[in-house]
Amino acid sequence: MPDHVHITVETAGDVIFITFRERKLETAAEIETECQTAIEEAGLNCVALDFTNALFMTSELFGVILRLNRKVLDLSKQAHKLCLCHVPDAIMDGFKVLNLVNVVTILENREAVLKFFK
Repeated sequence: MPDHVHITVETAGDVIFITFRERKLETAAEIETECQTAIEEAGLNCVALDFTNALFMTSELFGVILRLNRKVLDLSKQAHKLCLCHVPDAIMDGFKVLNLVNVVTILENREAVLKFFK
């Protein structure tokens, strides 16, 4: 897989983990393009966005995550194939305020992701 500026990409079994490199996720269009490319190239239906390094994200990124969720659903034709993990409290608060906790699956860590996708 190619090198990306804003993300790192790893696979574990049938899951692609996309980890954000930056503390502040501010470049929505670039991040979206890199994530979409990684998902398409991996050819896997189970995608996890890992927020381990992130502390803040702009409101535009919520839209990016919703579009990525739709893309993964369209590719997999099944529900719950995109999830998030290691989401810090400040970003989780945004998901709660926007009432998105029922739209995307949010799990504690990578181990929970792997168990969820079994």
